[in-house]
Amino acid sequence: MATPLAGPVPADPSPTAHLPRGRRVRVNVTCEGTLIALTDSGAVVRLPRPPRPHTQTTLAIEGLEGTQYLPAHVVSAVPEAGASQRIEYRVALTFLTLSSDAAAAVARLLLQN
Repeated sequence: MATPLAGPVPADPSPTAHLPRGRRVRVNVTCEGTLIALTDSGAVVRLPRPPRPHTQTTLAIEGLEGTQYLPAHVVSAVPEAGASQRIEYRVALTFLTLSSDAAAAVARLLLQN
């Protein structure tokens, strides 16, 4: 079971987070989940299994312009009961240095909401 690494992830994203809720994402290319919150510096996603803590990963966000691949660092993975009572994980990610194209893609995703 994953353990919070940098304190608990809040139940609700911060009021400053933009919420393109329901957008499909992938972490490490193979683990599909749902985007909960997105900011210009990171994301919170819900996944069926946790990524390894303190690792670098790739967050793939499906958008209107295709899939955006963003390098990220796993901050925490907190288990929570899903709608069907199966355990899912609320995973906090911070973006690593984004290319100008990737940063612009995130900005466009934020504006879509």
